Amino acid sequence: MPIPLSISRSGAFAKRDLPKGTTVTGTPLLVFPDIKWFDMYDFQTCPDGSEARNMTNGPYRQQLLLNYCFSHPESTVILCPYGSGVNYINHNKTRANVKVQWAQDGITSHQDKSLNTRPKKDIADYSTTVAFDYVATRNIAEDEEIFLDYGDVWEDQWKQHGEDYDNTYLKDYVSATEFNSRHGKDPLLTTEEQLLNPYPDNLFIRCHSLIESSKRIFDGNVSELATWHTWEGDNSGYSCEILKSDHKNEFYSVKVETHDTVSKKVSGVPREAIKFADHPYSKLYSHVRTMSCGSICISCSSSYEISTH
Repeated sequence: MPIPLSISRSGAFAKRDLPKGTTVTGTPLLVFPDIKWFDMYDFQTCPDGSEARNMTNGPYRQQLLLNYCFSHPESTVILCPYGSGVNYINHNKTRANVKVQWAQDGITSHQDKSLNTRPKKDIADYSTTVAFDYVATRNIAEDEEIFLDYGDVWEDQWKQHGEDYDNTYLKDYVSATEFNSRHGKDPLLTTEEQLLNPYPDNLFIRCHSLIESSKRIFDGNVSELATWHTWEGDNSGYSCEILKSDHKNEFYSVKVETHDTVSKKVSGVPREAIKFADHPYSKLYSHVRTMSCGSICISCSSSYEISTH
């Protein structure tokens, strides 16, 4: 099923009537010399135990941030805004009421001389010496939503992403936070039992970091586990496998790999020391918004006037 452009109804809205030509808002820009800065790679463990990007198979995705940045077809430079509220301005080709243009020299940290400076090839510029203004292209009424035309390339690739998007998994999707809330006290299935009755694909099992100091038998302070399951989005601890449980399903034998990449088996691990976590980039919003469809195409020649909902 295609993803509509209106999938997210967060937006930016005018706080008062804005005449044509008003600077509605503005933002400093981070400058990246090349789109390759947004490539994402799997990690591999090195012989010395450290982790590094696995460059063998190339990037598997680009960062979500790219969808909020600006580029031009005749340049490799990527400009990423981080001003308050600007990323709430949604795309609409027919209802666009603002345009982007370079800020005035000396305003929002913008320096005209920076426009004639070639970015260094391998260095991102975090000094914010360039900036955008978002300028009203017509009169905008109070409470009217602010729209920007992201460009034909962006819209075409968004539509293509919607057509290619596989959302069949959403029917059974459950986040780790919700799963822990529902099943945080349920007996756990061993790795062998999971072959016939697997947990959701987006989840994996983590053991509390107290297990790191344990040798063969868990000897952590159980009182420190009291709030672990209430930390939403918390991925602390270590990935572990459930090898077996006692007859009451109160304690478990697990196989865990800690930061030093040493795999060990620990028995007597209480249920409170084990919970589910989300695999990286498996959360619902990651699938909906991470599309690597490219940045917004541009052609460029205080107190701001928007609120965000």
